[in-house]
Amino acid sequence: MSMYLVMNKYQLGGQPEMTDDTSRIEWDKAGWLLVDSEFTSLVEEVRTAFFQQQGSGVLCELVEHQVPRHPCLRQLRDYALEFGAAVGYQGLTLHKVWVQRTEFDWAQTHSRQVPFEPHIDRQRYFKMMFYARDVTLPDGPMSIVRRNPMQMETLRKSLPDDYKDQRLNVVAVDKSEMTPITAPAGSVLLFDTNVPHVATMPTVQGAREVVRFDFWCPEWKIPPHSGRPRHIFRRLAGHARETGR
Repeated sequence: MSMYLVMNKYQLGGQPEMTDDTSRIEWDKAGWLLVDSEFTSLVEEVRTAFFQQQGSGVLCELVEHQVPRHPCLRQLRDYALEFGAAVGYQGLTLHKVWVQRTEFDWAQTHSRQVPFEPHIDRQRYFKMMFYARDVTLPDGPMSIVRRNPMQMETLRKSLPDDYKDQRLNVVAVDKSEMTPITAPAGSVLLFDTNVPHVATMPTVQGAREVVRFDFWCPEWKIPPHSGRPRHIFRRLAGHARETGR
């Protein structure tokens, strides 16, 4: 299926349906797309292959050469790559696939970590999340803002190696700007990690189960121990917080 047909059929960044001429422009404004119920035919296959075990967190991690063993993952990967190229991400390659389950007890234990605050990722990715089950508000959906992905690029590039310890990628975002991404099983969410996003807390009865694909462009790759000085970050962080309000 043409990605531009998908852009016509579904909503981009929570906005009315797009035309071919405006899809790239609107992606640049929003930085994310929810494609509702596009892959319902894959839900049973994905659940049988990856969600039979108990537990929370990352249940399984796969890399590029393992994906072809699973036709469902191969189909989802190819869909994301075609879509990414359609909105201007050239040279994308798959870095990893995570099978994730988030339940109340696990989320409570990790609630003070960055994913549960609005943030960007130092290692920039174009991500796709496949919903392996319905995600409603009690399941703790991811929430995201509408924002041009390039708006946070200078800040991202300035983050030092210890940015997680310093919580330097946390971004001040008004809650009214956040859109919770609820959707039926078989839906996919595509987004640029330069757009501030946050994992919300599931209830005791809730759970979120997704398969996450992380893609990167060659120019996004960050070498380990890059040694970026903190004083540069502090100057840029103040500017980012101002522009993020």
